[in-house]
Formats: sequence, C-alpha cells, structure tokens
Amino acid sequence: MGIKETFQVTEVQVILGRFFVRKGKSKKGIMFFNHIVRNGELLRSYK
Repeated sequence: MGIKETFQVTEVQVILGRFFVRKGKSKKGIMFFNHIVRNGELLRSYK
C-alpha cells in the first residue's frame, strides 16, 4: 500500500511539474507539490 502510493504521488508530481513549467509557473508549481506531499488525501481528489 505505502510503496504503491509513493510511486503514484511521484508520478502525479512529475506530471503536474511539467504542466506548471510549461505554463511558466514553476515557482507556484513547487509550492503546489509541497502542499500535495504534505496532504496525501488532497492528492486523491486530483486523480
């Protein structure tokens, strides 16, 4: 359970990271990732 979720979080982070970088909001994106990492439940609502 834990390992699988960790991989999913990393995958979503990478996807969102590229999305924010393309939009030119890398700074905002980094803050957004940290927020998601801290709140694992918030991540589930984005899937």
